[in-house]
Amino acid sequence: MVIVAIVGNFGAYLIDPSSYLPDAKPSFGLMLWQFLCLVPLLLITIKRLNDRNHSHIIVVAWAALAVAQVVTQYLGVMVDPLNYSTLEWAIITPFALFALWILIENGFRKGTTGPNRYGPDPLV
Repeated sequence: MVIVAIVGNFGAYLIDPSSYLPDAKPSFGLMLWQFLCLVPLLLITIKRLNDRNHSHIIVVAWAALAVAQVVTQYLGVMVDPLNYSTLEWAIITPFALFALWILIENGFRKGTTGPNRYGPDPLV
């Protein structure tokens, strides 16, 4: 999925390189691509959280922050990373912390041994 997202971002750059210049807001196509990449990422994350016996409601909060970040970038609010306002940091910080937690929880930790409330152990 990460490779598909990188290739898509590169394709969006080839189509509209001006949206990657400093102080430029992303193109609508790039924003749409980011949303399309977000859907399978959310589904995979939900499945993995269920393997770890966590509620997938956590992902809803993370997805809301991801959508807020993409929309504020598209609206031109978050364009200069060196001069972010308090609002921009208030969006980025929780999103980054959630992403780090999800990476650690889903990427490095073993699933629940045996069945859990979401079903049987898929490795057995």
